[in-house]
Amino acid sequence: MHKAKKSKKPTIPKLALITWLDAFDGPTGWVDPTEYKPHPVRPISIGWVVEDFLKDHITLVGTWLADRNELDSKVYYSNPSHIPLGMVQSITYIDVPSSIEQLIINDLNTRGFNAD
Repeated sequence: MHKAKKSKKPTIPKLALITWLDAFDGPTGWVDPTEYKPHPVRPISIGWVVEDFLKDHITLVGTWLADRNELDSKVYYSNPSHIPLGMVQSITYIDVPSSIEQLIINDLNTRGFNAD
């Protein structure tokens, strides 16, 4: 698990759907360039956007935790994915329903480790 910056009051990250071009390999062995037709790979990723994590990349995490049991609140991320900005095709931010957002705010630290 990656440890993030300390913050007095954790903020809820933005939720996003990102389409991007992935690097890919062609077939192995000898290839006739007149017959070979490459097919780019265009994944779709959904996750919480971690702002300013890695320069020239957008970082998504599937799970995050605000640990308020410490003197200063800390936010932790699990399994970050770093997508180079030059490979991003589109970013669509997803509105988190207010009921879910309120649940996150009210219940920030009851799941995961160090729960009261």
